[in-house]
Amino acid sequence: MVSLAPLNAGMIVGWISPISLKLMADDSPVGVMTKEEISRLASCAFYALMVYAFALSYVSDKFGRKPALIMVGIPNIVSGTILTFATSKTWLYIGRTLSGLRSNGIFMSAMYLSEIADGSIRGMVITLCSVQINIGILVSYIAGKALSYKTFNAIMIVLPTIFSILMMWLPESPPYLLSKGKKKEAKKTLLWLRAGYEAAAQHELEAMKQPNAAEAFISTASFTRESFTETFKTRGARRALIISSLGFLLQMFSGINLILSYAGIIFKEAGSPMTPEDSSIIVAVIILVSSIINLLVVDRLGRKPLLYVSYFLGAITMATLSVFLYVQMIGVNVTDFRWIPIASIGVYVFSFAIGLSSIPGVIMNEVCSPIMKPTVLCVNTVSMVISISIVLQSFPYLDEYLGLYSTFVFPVFVNIFGLFFTWYMIPETKGKTLAQITCELNRQ
Repeated sequence: MVSLAPLNAGMIVGWISPISLKLMADDSPVGVMTKEEISRLASCAFYALMVYAFALSYVSDKFGRKPALIMVGIPNIVSGTILTFATSKTWLYIGRTLSGLRSNGIFMSAMYLSEIADGSIRGMVITLCSVQINIGILVSYIAGKALSYKTFNAIMIVLPTIFSILMMWLPESPPYLLSKGKKKEAKKTLLWLRAGYEAAAQHELEAMKQPNAAEAFISTASFTRESFTETFKTRGARRALIISSLGFLLQMFSGINLILSYAGIIFKEAGSPMTPEDSSIIVAVIILVSSIINLLVVDRLGRKPLLYVSYFLGAITMATLSVFLYVQMIGVNVTDFRWIPIASIGVYVFSFAIGLSSIPGVIMNEVCSPIMKPTVLCVNTVSMVISISIVLQSFPYLDEYLGLYSTFVFPVFVNIFGLFFTWYMIPETKGKTLAQITCELNRQ
């Protein structure tokens, strides 16, 4: 139910790839758009995301995770309506800007799920958000090809409506309830979440509220406003902030935003033997399958091994694609090697979805205490918006003045840096309680 929010977010991420081909065609519903206009359309969705993140951070801290999640759905209904009936580029930009608010659902859902899930399956539950995002991307690619412009956008109204209604039936996060002194409500919710198993619920509740216990992660005192500034003065909190923020930045600059937003254009310019739409759908299927594999192994293999796979293969595939496009640009006959772009991108998205797509979110929700999460959410959202804007808006200019190959050079170095960052900075959190992780960060 909660993962419907990431599904909505995935659809808006995948929306631009099939729609850009329709908007650049002669029968565009708002007039033919250029690459520069498509670039602005792709990136404008994330501006509202940054502003709304501060409001959601305040609401999630003041009123709870549940109201914040409901807030995610309402503006998305409005954006879907505008996109469906837009008759000018201005209205299209407005609708696309509001649609970016869906992405807040990714962070809020992961935060909520991390606080209600049992430690033994926490990684898998949070990873479910990534699977739903990838389902949304695949739905957009298929629907964008098969449906008309208006019918496709009408789907953007239905899903957030269902999500907002269903969220009203879910309970508030137990850690949040406890932070507000609502011990009875917290225990009642834990009993419901643990299927009435009182011993398990009582054990978790005691671990949350005992400030001196070795396994304690949450203390009532730690949630006071006076102690908030003190929280970030600890070594563990600073390390958690660096790990989560830099992890998301590396994710954004690894190349995935280029692939997902401009897949159709990239395959068209690279001369793929398949149609751009079909190539994009294959990419989305690969992402979905590999994210399901990630869901099954994240709590078995651990977080760091999956990140190593993502960064290593990411560097190789981005380098291969860049070299191919450069050789093609200088006039070398590459007719017999036109399979390289689809193969490189296919391997890249597999490696990304197997780890990098979800692990930064899993780690953020494991290394950050509940009192930190709203602030870290804002920091990560702002950095994500800035990085995505840089990536998406630089694409048409790099493509025009340097060549398509140049857009994939920087991701090569990002993925190489990610290998060293994972080895040196990121702790292995598999199978550990949130309290153990916090203690380790403070000791390191």
